[in-house]
Amino acid sequence: PSRDYNFFRKRLRFSADVELSGDVATLSQRQIRFALSSTTGSSNYTDDAIAIRIRGDNAVTLSCKQNRPNTNTENATLLVNNVNIGSPATGFELTLDATDYVLTVRHAGGTGSTSWSGAHGLIAAQWGPRGDSTMQMEVRRNTGAGAGAGQIVTGAWDNLSVERLAP
Repeated sequence: PSRDYNFFRKRLRFSADVELSGDVATLSQRQIRFALSSTTGSSNYTDDAIAIRIRGDNAVTLSCKQNRPNTNTENATLLVNNVNIGSPATGFELTLDATDYVLTVRHAGGTGSTSWSGAHGLIAAQWGPRGDSTMQMEVRRNTGAGAGAGQIVTGAWDNLSVERLAP
């Protein structure tokens, strides 16, 4: 974990351009995830995490967990619950501080972006060592009905940035 990603001590904005494609017929199985967690390893196995999941069917989830090892982050506290943004996501900005979040997802067509904000409910004293975090980016093909061998999901990440913002 790094102090550079400690959103409890300083207000941070994480942003990236994303693209999700592939030949998996069931669009909900195409997934891209950005996560911050209190330790190294997949956010599903760590005790603490906050994660954005963007699916190929245009659904967006922001979720978090604390003191819940071996729990899928999307099965914990849902801050944004599978909201359909109407067109493919092209990027995101996640701003975090000790108490709150602002998530903006950019997408093709329509208004061009959708935003949510509120309290995340995470407690710094319970978030790993000193509140420091690791950053993870994943591209996944979710299993389930319609997921066959040889099907491919491709995700592209570009212009990833982490900015420290004024309090």
